[in-house]
Amino acid sequence: MSLMNELHKKIAADRKAGRDISPVIEELLLMIAEKVEEPAAKKAAPAKSTDTSK
Repeated sequence: MSLMNELHKKIAADRKAGRDISPVIEELLLMIAEKVEEPAAKKAAPAKSTDTSK
């Protein structure tokens, strides 16, 4: 599961439990998670070709 999804789940659970998080802090956390996930997606190995005609 992605970091963004985990953060959304945890924030929603905290709000349901009555522990609110500042919208500014929430946005900051989500922006950081977005930046962290971008390099990981770029490093992912490309799919291998299934071409067997060689």
